[in-house]
Amino acid sequence: MSQPPKGYTKMLVTLLVFFLVAGLLTALIVSKLGNESQPANRFDRGTTPDNTIRINLRQLSMGAEVYFTENAVSSVASVTIVGTNSSQYIMSFATVANETYTRIVLQNHAVTASGIAGARTITYGP
Repeated sequence: MSQPPKGYTKMLVTLLVFFLVAGLLTALIVSKLGNESQPANRFDRGTTPDNTIRINLRQLSMGAEVYFTENAVSSVASVTIVGTNSSQYIMSFATVANETYTRIVLQNHAVTASGIAGARTITYGP
């Protein structure tokens, strides 16, 4: 059986390490370029209470839009669209940071939650 030339194994290991590092760097660059609008860490999207409040505001806004379409009105009390029975447009949601939500929803206006952590306000909508 013939022997490989001297230094052959060292050259193969060096090439393997080179391609491994190049592949990892390429994967990092490609994943970073593909998600420029997203945070680098996918879990770094704000605090959980803030996300829950935004989801509640989006539901309130979408329920109001359906109500506006079905009833040909431009404002609605939030208690009309939020509830526990099937006649309501969205199910009721619990507060997570002692926030209060918009009481009257106006068409083409943002909905807000205020009183978060004392004085903060989060807004959702146009």
